[in-house]
Amino acid sequence: MVRAHHSAVPSPGRSLADELRSPDAVYPLLPHRAVPLLLGRSSGDGARTPDIDLAGEPGARTVSREHLVLTRAPDGWSVHVAPNTLNLTLVNDRRLLPGQEVTLKDLDTIQAGEVQLTFYRV
Repeated sequence: MVRAHHSAVPSPGRSLADELRSPDAVYPLLPHRAVPLLLGRSSGDGARTPDIDLAGEPGARTVSREHLVLTRAPDGWSVHVAPNTLNLTLVNDRRLLPGQEVTLKDLDTIQAGEVQLTFYRV
């Protein structure tokens, strides 16, 4: 299956879509994109490219290739730790283990390995 790739873009101001933000990038969670969305780190050879690629983030080497899955529901987004993720995953400083899922609220913090993201809901 071919997946659409979400690119990090500079923050132009208020977004029309929910988004994840790092200190240096914005990852829009566009409603017309296919869900679920895989968040992780691309492989150097291009064989694996997640929908939300954190490879360019500082500390990216600590992000699993397939780290988290974001799912859209009528009441918002949830994050599910991928089953084979061995690296640290925190939501609001609470550790999540592989297979665990949590519903995101505005301004929730997500840590995938050493990469810190904040969830913004429009």
